[in-house]
Order: sequence, then C-alpha cells, then structure tokens
Amino acid sequence: MNESRVRDRIAELSREARVVLVRSGVTDLRDVTAKLERAGIAWRELPMPMGDPDSRAAFDRLREWTGSRTLPQCFVDGRFAGGPVELFEQLGLGGTPAGGQRLQRPAQVIGWAGLLPFLVGGLCVTLGIDRLLGYDTSLTLVGYGAIILSFLGATHWGMALAGPFRAFRARLLLGVSVLPALLAWFALLRHPDSPAGALLLLAFGFAALYAYERWVLGVQVLPGWYLAQRLLLSGVVVVVLLGGALRVWLIG
Repeated sequence: MNESRVRDRIAELSREARVVLVRSGVTDLRDVTAKLERAGIAWRELPMPMGDPDSRAAFDRLREWTGSRTLPQCFVDGRFAGGPVELFEQLGLGGTPAGGQRLQRPAQVIGWAGLLPFLVGGLCVTLGIDRLLGYDTSLTLVGYGAIILSFLGATHWGMALAGPFRAFRARLLLGVSVLPALLAWFALLRHPDSPAGALLLLAFGFAALYAYERWVLGVQVLPGWYLAQRLLLSGVVVVVLLGGALRVWLIG
C-alpha cells in the first residue's frame, strides 16, 4: 500500500466518523474508544498488523507522512492529531486516556490500606471485646462503613462532573451517586435499635453499588483494573459486615 492509498483509506474512514485510529494487531484501544463513546464521538479503526508485509509497508508510508514512529496514530477530521493524549486534547476531552493506568498502583495501595479499619473493626466485633474497650465496637464498624460507602458514591458524582458523558448517563451518575450516602445515613440511624440490621444494610449497599458499577456502567465507564480491585475489596468488606451482623445478632 503506497502513501496515496494510506491517505485515501484514512480519508474514506474519516467520512464515516470524525476520529480514525490506526493501530497494530496488538494495540489495546479499549480505554481510548470507551472515552470516545462516552463523549458520543464516532470512530473507526484502521488495523495494520505488523506480521503482514503489506501492512508493514503501509506503516512505513504512514510514518513518512505523519513523522510518528509509534502506534496508535489518531486522526481527527482526516488530519493527523498524534497519539491518544494529543487526540483528547484536540477534542477537548482532557489529556489522558480513560482508565487512569498511571493511577492504578497508588489506587491499589490506598484501597487496600483503607480495608484495615474494616478488618480491625470486624475482629473487635467478632471477639466481642466491647467491655474491654469500653465502647460499642459495632458502632465503629458501622460508622466507618457508612463513610466509605458514601465516599464510593461520591466518586460517581465526580465522574459525572469530569465527563464527558451523554446527558442520560451523566444524570444517571449524579442520581445514583447520592443513594449510597442516603443508605449509609439510614444505617447509622438504625444502629441504636438494631446494630445487626445496620451492618446488613451496609453489606447490601456495598454489594449493590458494585453490581451497578459492573453490570450497568462496566468498562465503558470504569477501567477494568478498577472493577477487578473493587470486586476484591468490596467482597472482603461484605464478608466482614455480614460476619459482624451475625455475631451481633447471636450475642444480642
């Protein structure tokens, strides 16, 4: 494929969609395309598998044209924009692809560190050491659970504001973002009369919020690594809360 043919093919795809993404056979564009879809921007792909001699020759012609030696290469309205960062800057969508890969490691560390109060609180409730400590340990577990559940809901408010999303999805994010805080508040109100019931409410809240993130939002909105981490962390939290509720119910 000569340079003229490469240009023609990109121009042809540009008539179908505003963005054209030229990729190799192993280029992972899921984060890029997810962000484009959230913004309602149409896109097309032009694969150039490097195992194919014709594709390698086409890439050489493309490299001579754009001056870029890497893939993916992104085009907006038929004009070369650069990589994903330059693409999003030109489209006004922010400078980083969806998925926040640079945040994965610190998010994992902070997430697992945030699990420690649940483990300590659950251990205290399970061992029944209220008299030794001089206060109701189930209240500390409910209180921390309410804080974290509210925090997780608030992240959806932040996503809606950061955007870009189509109107329906933005309103959905805003609406759902307040529900965890309301459920957490109700759990705190229930605690004096029913500590076990308060713990069960929180366990339901964590499980329901994850199910919403996984089955309603999915990788179209949230990065895969985040969903995997949420499954592990929320799974542990739900087990701790259910165990605490069982213990409180058994000992009255």
